[in-house]
Parts: sequence; structure tokens; C-alpha cells
Amino acid sequence: MAGENRSELEKVLKKYEHDELKYRAAVFLIENMIYHQYRAGEWVEIYNKYFEYYGTGRYTPEEVYEKIKQEEGDLYSKSWVLKKDIEEVDSAYLTGNIEWAFKVWQEQPWGKNISFDEFCEQILPYRTGNETLSIWREELYNHYNPLLDDFRKLPEAKNPLLAARKIIELLAEEGAYWTTSLPQGPHVGPLLVKWKSGTCREMSDIVIYVLRALGIPCGMDYFLIYGDSNEAHLWTYIPDKEGHIYIYDFPDTLIRPAANLNMRKAKVYRKTFGLNSEDVIRMGEMKGGIYPSFSVPLFKDVTAIYKDSIQVDLVIPASSFYRQLPPAEIIHLCNSQYNQWLPVAWSKRKGDSISFKDVDTDGVFLLAVWQNNQLQLITDPFYLEPGGDVRFIRPTDELQDITVLSKHIKKETYLYRMAGGVFEGSNYPDFRTSDTLYVIPQSPERLYTPVWLTSGKEYRYIRYYGPPHSFCNVSEVAFLYRSGGGNILLEGKPIGSPGSNFNDGTHQYQHALDGDPYTSFDYKEHYGGWVGLDMGKARQITKIVYVPRNRDNFIRKDDLYELFYFSNREWYSLGKQTATSDSLVFRGPSGALYYLRNHTRGKHERIFEYLNQRQVFR
Repeated sequence: MAGENRSELEKVLKKYEHDELKYRAAVFLIENMIYHQYRAGEWVEIYNKYFEYYGTGRYTPEEVYEKIKQEEGDLYSKSWVLKKDIEEVDSAYLTGNIEWAFKVWQEQPWGKNISFDEFCEQILPYRTGNETLSIWREELYNHYNPLLDDFRKLPEAKNPLLAARKIIELLAEEGAYWTTSLPQGPHVGPLLVKWKSGTCREMSDIVIYVLRALGIPCGMDYFLIYGDSNEAHLWTYIPDKEGHIYIYDFPDTLIRPAANLNMRKAKVYRKTFGLNSEDVIRMGEMKGGIYPSFSVPLFKDVTAIYKDSIQVDLVIPASSFYRQLPPAEIIHLCNSQYNQWLPVAWSKRKGDSISFKDVDTDGVFLLAVWQNNQLQLITDPFYLEPGGDVRFIRPTDELQDITVLSKHIKKETYLYRMAGGVFEGSNYPDFRTSDTLYVIPQSPERLYTPVWLTSGKEYRYIRYYGPPHSFCNVSEVAFLYRSGGGNILLEGKPIGSPGSNFNDGTHQYQHALDGDPYTSFDYKEHYGGWVGLDMGKARQITKIVYVPRNRDNFIRKDDLYELFYFSNREWYSLGKQTATSDSLVFRGPSGALYYLRNHTRGKHERIFEYLNQRQVFR
């Protein structure tokens, strides 16, 4: 498979024929090269510029797009070629990588607690993904290794986790520019250490390059779908000297045990450089097709070490299948991604049932087979209860009204920041004495939440005070008084605590009083922020309306929506409606799985059930 590059690889094997460990390391890299490839050409050069420009901190993602369009034209009109590692990696590159990897493994005090097998997967690889090949170890070593000089003198220097913590503290101080708004493509490469921009994947790559250049073992773990979202997530894992796994999300400062991931993720996988031979053997024992992303297993299942949620061995009886299948047929466990189904694991039938090990509970799944290059669904959706029981979700013949308030609520993390927030009234501008008018009891479930007050007292000053760890996140507050047959909006001078996160002027307290539910206040400190009105004179307040900071996933007036329900392998429409307020009512079958689409704007949408007269997103 190496073709004309064969002699280059043979040089490496010849060089190390009398050095057992380095020879084995060379064999490990060469025998797995056939599974690795990368893009090269003008397309890649321009693609990398998105991360370079965004990493300067001078541009928004939208401005980066415009700048590159003006300089280079359309990215997707540019050419690229596919290069295979086995045909491209020469002897100088490979021996340089091996020498540097062994140097840091053997010279660092923590290297004594790293086995050869761990070294091969967690230090030795010359790439993290499918990035363009480059030489990176020496430069990163020379920059970061001196920063550990004092640490290496300490007794705890034998623990690679503590060495990693020192470097991570330095990386976190340097900061990063996180975004999901740049183009999706291949891994960028070690230049990310300089640019420090991108998504969770790029953030993890940055940490891996630096740690591996210092001989600190690490790698990348990931899940394919966040349990109540639609995206994958990736992070860096780091073992301590006993082999316990810790995880890190750059540019955060917190390194925590794997058991504290605190995300529903169905299954967790570890990216590997070497092929997972156990999975290859399993595939060979089975019949039928396997979903393409599982066909070359450069990963292994590590769900069992992530004990932050309840995991069970999921068992589904074959009697639940739509049709009979051969005993050795490969069957896929699928999660939802928007209104599609994405395999997250595979197994085969044993007797009258099929089982999947270590599956996170509290999620909706179904089973499918891969035939004729497409998924063929073989069961109805089912909810895996927190206790491990399986409940199939099937529509009934009974019709019900379905009130929808949002198309995707679980990702709205800002909502939780309003629970415990307090509305206060006072006749002193510094609120040195004040009355509590209302305490928000729970996370808001809709865009506009009204509160009626019964106190007859009058106040000149009224405010919303955010709870701890909330950064006083709120999009709108409005205060009204009763007059005649209706409520009149009170007006006055905006007052509040000055300053916002990032000091960019876009999230000051005034944004919570501008009438726009999609601008918001984001105070510079996690606690102590407030926003309100000086009404000029004491007035009675009879009604409060508040809007949580949000990502525009609630029902939006004048947008066109369509509600679907799932039945017998298909999504069926319950009709379209244009919103006239922050809620919609559809008529449809009870007991079903639903999906609300906004045809006007946005992309974040998520399946839900309708239980006890409310949406429950899955």
C-alpha cells in the first residue's frame, strides 16, 4: 500500500532493528498509517485562515467570513487532493517523531508511570486527526518545557496529571477564542496552539499537541450526540499515575474526574491512532452492513468510566422488531439528531433479544440496520427510563391539544440562571431598604412570563436582582400598573449595575429594558448584578413580565412553524401555523414523539414528548 514510499518506511525499520522498543513503536505507526489520510491544496490553506483570523481576536465569525471572501473568494470553489499517510510519511519525518516522543517519555519524571502501550496511543502519534502533516514536537517542547523546571524538582512530579495541571493553568491564562460559527472541515493542526480558536475539537487538539510534546499522556474522548442536543462533543482526557482518567475542556480551568462529566451522552468513545482489532473481529463474525462511521474503528468504547449518569445493559426483545432478522445481523442503537436518527452503537442479536452494554439512561432511542446504504428502522422509538426500564413511544387514537412554547429548550442553559432571581421595590436609589415583590421559583418555560402582584404599596425604584452564579442574565423586564380595564407600561430612567462580560458593550443592563427579547444583560461578575427603573415618583406596580436570556428557540411571533409526530418509521405533519404570540396550539394524537420545525429561521430543534400538558424534550 505504500507504493513508491515503501523504501522510506523500510529505512525506519532498518534503523531500529536493534532497538526493540523503538522498533515496536515504528511498527505500531506504520501498520496503522493505512487508516490515516489528509487533505492538501488551496482549499486547506484558505480553510486554515478562518482559524488564524478569528484567533487574532479582532474579528467576529461573520467578519472573518467577509474578510476571506474578499481576499480569496468562495472557499468551496477551491481545489484539494487527498493524501494518504502510508504514501507520504518519509523516513526523516517518522524517525524525528519517534525520537522526540521517546525523549520526552524517558526524560520526564512522570514517564516512569506510563506503560509502553499507553505511550503508543497517548504520546507517540504524530497527528491528532486528519490534519495536514507538519513537524511540531520540538518547537512546542522548547516553548513549554522550561515552564515545568521548578515542578520537576518536586516529589509530585511523578504524576502526569499534576504536570498537565501546571501546563493547563498556563494555557488557560493565555485564553482562547471559542466558536461554532466557522466552517466545518478537517482538523487544523498544531498551528492552533498559536491561534487558539475554534470549537471543542480544536480546543482539545491544542491541549493534546502541547501535552504530548512534553511527554504527558493524553487523548480525545467524545460522544456522538449530547443527550438533549443535536451535536457531538469532544474533550481531552488525561490519566493520573494510577491510571484514573480525568477530563478537561479548554479554555476552562477545571480538570475533573471522568465520573463528573455531567452530560447525557448515550455512549462515549476514545479516539485512537491504532485500529481497534477487537471490533474488527466482532464485525467479521456478523452479517449485514455496518454504519460507515463504525466501519474503520479508530476508537474504543469507554462509556463505563464515565459514571456521572446511570448506565445499564440495554436489552430489547426481538419480538419488538418490525420484521424478523438473521441471528447474526448487525443492529444499530440510534439517537435522534434533529428529526433524523444517528447510530451511536452496534451489536448483534443473541437468542430472542439484543443487548447493548453501558448505555446512558434518560434518553430516546430506536434500533436500525444498515442496508442499501441507508438506515432501515426496525423498532418504534423507546424511552430508556432513569431506572433502566424501556417504554416504547407510540401514538394512540386519542386526540389532544398540544401547546408548544419552544422548539428546543434543553440547550437554553441561560434559563436556569433565573431560578431564585428576586424582584424588589424601594424608595431609596441604593435599595438600602427594600421589599421583596416576587422570587422566581423555577426556570422559565416560555419567552414571556407574567406575574401579578397584590401589594398596594408604591415604590419609586424597582429592580430585578440576579441569583448567585447567574451573571444577572435576563433579556427583558417590564413593570406595569393597573389603569381602567388594562395594564399600562411604567416608564422611567434605566438603572442597574454597570459592566458586562467581555466589556464589549453588547450586554449592558440597558439591554434588559430595550423592548427586544433577543438582547440581554450579562453582568461582569457572577453575582451582584441588577437592573431596574427609577420611575421619578412612587408608583404602584401590579404586574411584572420577565424574559430569560435565550438563544431564540422559544416561539417567535410572526414565524411559521410546523409540528410533526412519529409513527411507523415516518414523521407526519400536523399542519403549519404562523405564531401570533409566544405559544401555539396544535391538535394531534396523544402518546407520540413530536418535532417542531421553524420554517422562518434558526436550526436548533429537538424531539419531545407531551406529558402532563407540557413539552418534555428528549
